[in-house]
Amino acid sequence: MSLIGENADNTIVDGVETPIVYGFPSEGYRMPLTIQCDNVSVSGFTLLYGDAGIKVGEVKFCSISGNKISGGQHGISLVGTTYSNITKNYFEQIGLSSAIQLNNSTDNFVTGNYIDCCTEGIQIWYGSYNNTVSENTITNCDDPAIRLQYSSNNTVTRNDVSNSGVGTSIYVANNNTITNNNYVNNSVQFSAGEAYALTFGYNVSVNIINENYWNNYDGTDTNSDGTGDTPYVIDENNQDNNPLMAPVDIDVIPEFPSWMFLVAGLFAVTVLSMIYRRGFKQGKKR
Repeated sequence: MSLIGENADNTIVDGVETPIVYGFPSEGYRMPLTIQCDNVSVSGFTLLYGDAGIKVGEVKFCSISGNKISGGQHGISLVGTTYSNITKNYFEQIGLSSAIQLNNSTDNFVTGNYIDCCTEGIQIWYGSYNNTVSENTITNCDDPAIRLQYSSNNTVTRNDVSNSGVGTSIYVANNNTITNNNYVNNSVQFSAGEAYALTFGYNVSVNIINENYWNNYDGTDTNSDGTGDTPYVIDENNQDNNPLMAPVDIDVIPEFPSWMFLVAGLFAVTVLSMIYRRGFKQGKKR
């Protein structure tokens, strides 16, 4: 089942005035969109001023893409959700918590989202595992841009994290991989719980934090292999053993409208038809 707005600029759902309830009652909360059915796709909406812009609960195989969510307390909240995608959404001014929150959710992809001026960016917590967070741009968050808490076996890679209170925060989170991210001008680039010592690098460790770009790294690269000669020291317990000397180039493949594929297909058919006709005429002349 698909819910598709005309586009995010003029398909607007106000969480105060017109909440949408889909699948189960909203339980008194202002939810512009609430989903508790499998195989639902949502795209092309602007969602305003809800307790959560989109709440997804106890479902699988859902897709949320190409939406704008602004001014609410939470952005997109996944609870007990599996095998779902959150891609290429735009978030701004989420005031109470995070733009994207995964709670007790597994095997999901959070990719290509843009998050600006929110309290927090992306939260992966409380029993969430095997999720991938990649190619997101997160900037100007008050608190952590990315938070991993009570979660395990997640991959955080190729994200741009900048100008936030904390770049990434980890607390009681095991076997996560954080690599090839850009950390630029965050007040605290990385934070680990004081009572929870971590070790880093490609060795036996609690988490792998390796080959990230840190804009305040002041080491050298004498052999020009692209990684620093000395670790990037986070604190007395934590370090990135192979800090990158240059930012990761994050290329997000743009979504092309379906009509462009149709035009391209018609063009290819036309060209092939012309080639065939020319060859056929030349064959007859012989």
